[in-house]
Amino acid sequence: MDARVAIVALCVTVVRALQPAARIYIESPQRTIYRQNTGLSTYMYNVDIEKRHTTEVIEDFKKTKTDTFLLYTDYTTRVSDDLKAFQINISSLTQDTIASMQTRILDRASRHCRDEFENSMNKIGYDANRTASFNALHHHKYFLGYKIVLNIHLNKADCHIRKCEKIINSCGVNCETIPQLIRYRRLALWQLNRVKDDLQHSRRSYSDLLVHSRRNLDKLRKKAQLRANDAVAAVHRMSKGRKLP
Repeated sequence: MDARVAIVALCVTVVRALQPAARIYIESPQRTIYRQNTGLSTYMYNVDIEKRHTTEVIEDFKKTKTDTFLLYTDYTTRVSDDLKAFQINISSLTQDTIASMQTRILDRASRHCRDEFENSMNKIGYDANRTASFNALHHHKYFLGYKIVLNIHLNKADCHIRKCEKIINSCGVNCETIPQLIRYRRLALWQLNRVKDDLQHSRRSYSDLLVHSRRNLDKLRKKAQLRANDAVAAVHRMSKGRKLP
């Protein structure tokens, strides 16, 4: 009798040892946490329980991709418009400066004086446009860097979604519940959530960069105006027979 009990206990122990790792599903109002115990470590996956079908994940992917593109184009368009307005303003600086000078002061000046004034104004416009273009390119690289990071996660999500679609095309909608497809769908959702979180940070960073760009343009505009005033003062000195120091 004791031998039979010992054999039964041994069989139960062997069966338990051969069983796969236990899986526990914990559901909350917003998400489900999947936990797999292996004896050595624990893997946790955040799962959005609202997205139970691949079609919903695809719609979420398209919306997130559109939001990313619109955010990038919105702020880059603003920077481009600011740069164009600045260039138009600088291009009219010479005529505005001449119009603000005293009557016929430039006409009474010598040929050399007028040439010096024209060269100075051309140099002012060239320096302002070159610096503004460099700053705009620098800010655009920041914009593009954020967009590249977002696109990396979007491409990974798209890759997982394509795997889901491949499985569905092979066996139909009934495969929505198989473990392999569920895993790909969870990975796609995780990448999309990363993009959504990064979008909030990118939006704040874009706004800060836009403000910084506009401040730089204002400084360049004021600096160009001061240099134009110095050029006008030089014309006055030269018209009175004084040479530039």
